[in-house]
Amino acid sequence: MNTAIKGLKTFYINTGNTGKENLLVLHGWGADVGTMMPIINILKEYYNVIAFDFPAHGGTEMPNGDWTVKDYADFTMGLINELKIKKCHVLAHSFGARIAVEIAANKPEVFDKIILTGAAGLKKPQTAKQRRRQTSYKVMVGFYKLLSKIPFIKAKALALIDELRQKHSSKDYLALPKGMHQTFKNIVSYDQKSLLKKIKNNVLLIWGRDDSETTLWAAEIFRTEIPNSRLVIMQGGHFVFTSYPAAFCDFVLDFLGED
Repeated sequence: MNTAIKGLKTFYINTGNTGKENLLVLHGWGADVGTMMPIINILKEYYNVIAFDFPAHGGTEMPNGDWTVKDYADFTMGLINELKIKKCHVLAHSFGARIAVEIAANKPEVFDKIILTGAAGLKKPQTAKQRRRQTSYKVMVGFYKLLSKIPFIKAKALALIDELRQKHSSKDYLALPKGMHQTFKNIVSYDQKSLLKKIKNNVLLIWGRDDSETTLWAAEIFRTEIPNSRLVIMQGGHFVFTSYPAAFCDFVLDFLGED
């Protein structure tokens, strides 16, 4: 189904047991509703499940201008209000967890119970080697930019800048559609650690022990900083819910079924 949120054509699904509580599912960066279907197909037997594609993902249009995490959170609230969703549970993966955290910390009345899996939102301190590499990158880009002002070597200098950027950029950054690069920078540079203590909801954290995107370092910080949280570590990686959907949903259903 489609609706308009903040002027953007937005794809969403509303499926499952309509007589039960609402469960909002938020996907990660570079994914869409389809990524979450292995668990939605299980959870819809017990809850009314709502899921949608974030702007610039799946069937939802590109955002207007450069967005921040707050803009995506406002967009999510726009959909919640448009669909007249009363207090709901939320299950969020990776980037989606950034949005869940932003809303839960600032609007505690929106969500009931929260499940975060492979949650992003923390900036890991750089090692000395990483700082040296970043400094070297900035110096070289600056040098090539100066060279690009010389007409007869401009093309070569710009090509070298592009080569450096390709080498030093993440897969997510390189896969971005045109116009989304500053939005991506805004998101990954935003550290939400200070928000975690503000979350008053009961929170279940589910992590894959082999997650190389948001490692167990992040899981431990979420566990210690969010007051009413517990951590489950499963076999698997960043997409543990697609690798082991039945086991993943067992943890989710047990948690949501608690008084």
